[in-house]
Amino acid sequence: MPSAPRDNIFPFIRHEQVAKDAYAFFFNTSEKDFSFIPGQYIRIQLTLPEPDPKGNGRFFSLTTSPLQKDMIRIVTRVRGSVFKNTLLNLAPETPVTVFGPVGRFVLDEQSTKPLVFLAGGIGITPYLSMIQYAAEKNLSLPMTLIASFSTVEDCIYYNTLSQVAREHKNIKIVFSISQPEASRPKDDQPLGLSSRDRRPLAGTTPWKGEVGRISAELIKKYVPEYYGSMFYIAGPPPMVEGMLGIVSEMGVPPESIKKEQFTGY
Repeated sequence: MPSAPRDNIFPFIRHEQVAKDAYAFFFNTSEKDFSFIPGQYIRIQLTLPEPDPKGNGRFFSLTTSPLQKDMIRIVTRVRGSVFKNTLLNLAPETPVTVFGPVGRFVLDEQSTKPLVFLAGGIGITPYLSMIQYAAEKNLSLPMTLIASFSTVEDCIYYNTLSQVAREHKNIKIVFSISQPEASRPKDDQPLGLSSRDRRPLAGTTPWKGEVGRISAELIKKYVPEYYGSMFYIAGPPPMVEGMLGIVSEMGVPPESIKKEQFTGY
């Protein structure tokens, strides 16, 4: 059972870069009983020098598995806002107010239908928890993640997720790049889950995976039995609405679609 939503004080541990403009932030939960369902999120509150109109709090998906009890992790783009810069400059052991867990965009591990996760950019974050949890529990439930990023450098956790798919045949991972011509992968590109996984996504060679935004054709290619699947859609509102339209036009019934819009990122 997930913990009841409440304010918690968790010490900040560290951050690390996981893609271009994307960072993972870790918080120590070893002293608290903090339980959640894969896909839920939290609100982090910081003391800001000059709060913007959005205030001093932001919502973030939990990206670790609930089975990991000593810490939680969030992942976000850092592009110059006061809140994000303050987060990026937190000192280790800084106490941080975390409210949660909340949210109903969660993994249904009892599902009788295969699961299809559609993600645009940072919308991949709730699926990280779902997939890691499924792998740790050795769930046999079929899962397919189809994630779209603008460039190779924007990809989050490609190496780690690909390794999970190699080890668990029921989990399929598909990344598609919408602007491969703008990608400039470098040998020191910090992609991956941790410092142990900082290998370049494609080295200095061109991207050889799927190209373009998520489309009906791409979904059908990797999920031929799509009509009988449960679809999860997460990302910025325009992307979510676009993919909702695609899936609906494919004939997937509304009761087989869950969506989560990321606003104010």
